[in-house]
Amino acid sequence: MPRSILVTLSLTLMAFGIVSCTSKKSEPIYYGKDSCSHCKMLIVDKRFGAEIVTAKGKIFKFDSIECMHHFEVTENEKLGSHFAEYLANTEKQGELMLAEDAYICEDPTVHSPMGKGYLTADSKEKIKIVFAKNDKACPVFRWNELTNKLGK
Repeated sequence: MPRSILVTLSLTLMAFGIVSCTSKKSEPIYYGKDSCSHCKMLIVDKRFGAEIVTAKGKIFKFDSIECMHHFEVTENEKLGSHFAEYLANTEKQGELMLAEDAYICEDPTVHSPMGKGYLTADSKEKIKIVFAKNDKACPVFRWNELTNKLGK
C-alpha cells in the first residue's frame, strides 16, 4: 500500500477514535428502576429527574434537580475536572433538557422527592400554563439562580 494511503488511513482512524472517546450521550431515566446517585432513593416520579453526563461519558442520575446540585457540591471529584452536561426534566414527563436552558418553578405545595417542589419546563410560558391549573403564582428562575440559592 502506498505510504500516503497509510498516512491518510491512520489519521482518519485517530480522528474517529478521538471523536468517539469524547462523545457525550445522556440516557433515559428508568423510573422505578434507577436510583438517585446522591440520596440513593428509587427514582419514581416522572415529573422530576435530572442527570449529569461527564466529559468522559459517565452518567449520574437523580430524583430531583436539588439532588443533582448537592451531588455536584459534595461529590465533585467523581465528576472530574470538566463536566459535560447537566440535564433536567422537561414539562414532558421523562424527557431531559439542558439544565441551563430550563425554567424552574418552586412550589412547596407540590410533593417532590426532596420536598422543595422544583418543577422544570423549557419555557416560561409552559411553566405558567402548568401552574395556571394551580391558580397561584410561583417564583420562576434559572439553573444558575437555583445553584446560587442552594449554595455551595
